[in-house]
Amino acid sequence: MEHPLHFEKPCASLWLNSRFLTAMLLFLGCSIFLRSLPVHAKNSLSPEVEKWQQKVQVNPNDGLAQFNLGVAYHRAKQWRLAVAAYDQTIQLKSSLAPVAIYYKALIYKQVGKIEVAKKIISQLNLADVPENLKQQVLLFKNKLYVQTMVEELSGSSATPPPQATQSEKWLSLSLDLSAGQNSNPATVADTSATGAGSDTQTAIRFSASSLLAASKTSDFQLLYSFAGTFLNQDGGYNYSFNQLSLPFSWYQSSTRFKLSPEFYIDNYGNQSYSQAPGGTIEVAIRVDDNYWGLSYHAATVTNLTSTYSYLSGSQGRIVAYYDMRWPSEKLYFGVTANKYTYQDTTSLSSSYSSYPVTVAYTAYFNQFDLTASIGEETRIYPKAANDSFARQDNRFFGTFHLGVNVATRMQLYFEASTSQNQSNFDGISTTSNDSYYQNVISVGVSAYY
Repeated sequence: MEHPLHFEKPCASLWLNSRFLTAMLLFLGCSIFLRSLPVHAKNSLSPEVEKWQQKVQVNPNDGLAQFNLGVAYHRAKQWRLAVAAYDQTIQLKSSLAPVAIYYKALIYKQVGKIEVAKKIISQLNLADVPENLKQQVLLFKNKLYVQTMVEELSGSSATPPPQATQSEKWLSLSLDLSAGQNSNPATVADTSATGAGSDTQTAIRFSASSLLAASKTSDFQLLYSFAGTFLNQDGGYNYSFNQLSLPFSWYQSSTRFKLSPEFYIDNYGNQSYSQAPGGTIEVAIRVDDNYWGLSYHAATVTNLTSTYSYLSGSQGRIVAYYDMRWPSEKLYFGVTANKYTYQDTTSLSSSYSSYPVTVAYTAYFNQFDLTASIGEETRIYPKAANDSFARQDNRFFGTFHLGVNVATRMQLYFEASTSQNQSNFDGISTTSNDSYYQNVISVGVSAYY
């Protein structure tokens, strides 16, 4: 059996596909345009912001007004303006300056600038902090390495100092429900032969995480996730999976090391399909606003069906990513190399390598956020003993997501995705045409605790 780390050389067509390059240029152009907009053009002013803006305009040296303006921006997630107002509070040497330093550190922690947050909080003398915040500030300083910690602002900014509550979430839950239209659930073009066609679908995603233990430089979690897609007319294409993992993370300066034993089982066509014990090793390095990451995942797959038992084998995956973050935006670029090696190597589809490339841009606004992602994947199927040629697929995919905040921990969203596959496997038979398209439009609700 071929080792999971043995990868074929990626095909040059991945970089030469003009459609992908055109979409990439349009995508980056839109993100640059959005970044060029002034903050006020992207965010409508809340009554709270307008109130304190007026007071600051009347008296720019009013430390109380500057501080409460910062809190108003903070609560509206207008990070740059919040930091600027807190800086004014500090420069004015207001009695609220220690609290402004703490809240400023909270923002930098929120957007992932851990080292900057450390430098800011190190300037704070605990003796200057109001009594009702001392315990929270001390805990924040001690637990700054623990990534699962959540800091929240609560209370009104009308009277100083506004209360701040900070806690470690020992249990987190999220639920995502959506319903929409799938243009081609079977993902094949020959709908007359296969019976595939447009169908309504529902999707469910649920996850639960528990922080089992945490120290100043490490944490240990239990994670469970479920995802399923269910069709209205043809349950034969229903798909779902369950995954359980126990990630242990260790933090050293600006580097995180993670080791995660994992197990998943999936279902296809309303029956158990396969199961796979495995694990992931990851290293992530933070440099200012940038995150560099590299991970390796390996799993042993056991197919649970008699029909597809030959698909038992091994999986290997390497992911390299670059994640840039700003106070209200982030840009992600990832490259993946997958290797699937199964027991039966005599047929075309039993073993293959794939190389997805993904770019995703997210912008956070006052009451909503949007994400746009595009990518391309090259799949290479080596020529097997019973084959007359080697197969290659090129898949282009894109997703647009618009979420609207309707409550503190609830969001309504609209999502549209497309996937188009081109293959040299066409024409062998009417039932095995693997050049296909799939478009999905859905609306849903997300909630988390």
